Amino acid sequence: MYSLQTTKDPLNVFRFIASGVFGSLAFSGGVPMAFRGIGFHYIIAAGWTILFFWLEGRFLFVTTNWIISGVIYGIFVWLMMNLDVVPLSLVLMKASPRELVKYPPGCTYSDCLRWAAGFVCRRTVSEPPLIFW
Repeated sequence: MYSLQTTKDPLNVFRFIASGVFGSLAFSGGVPMAFRGIGFHYIIAAGWTILFFWLEGRFLFVTTNWIISGVIYGIFVWLMMNLDVVPLSLVLMKASPRELVKYPPGCTYSDCLRWAAGFVCRRTVSEPPLIFW
């Protein structure tokens, strides 16, 4: 989508992710820096997914209301990334609150992936949760 809308190199998306660690050096790093950005993206996504699976095993609400819990978790991840993680990184372009509203939580492909993770949790985990809601 990025390269179709902007006619720019699609690897810039991953260089931007890498710029959270490497700053402006990421944009002159070429393909190797883009691969680092891909790695950072998957590490961050895996961390949020592991947290969701961990929560699923402890709260009955996450298992029984997987769509609602996916939306709530999506909002939580969005807030944490945009208001905590990105401002603490070396990313040069920080979004203003007005820009953050352009892509509200619940409207991105990653939200659909979280809903799918909730559905998979619901189908695969057989142990009862530790905390009941």
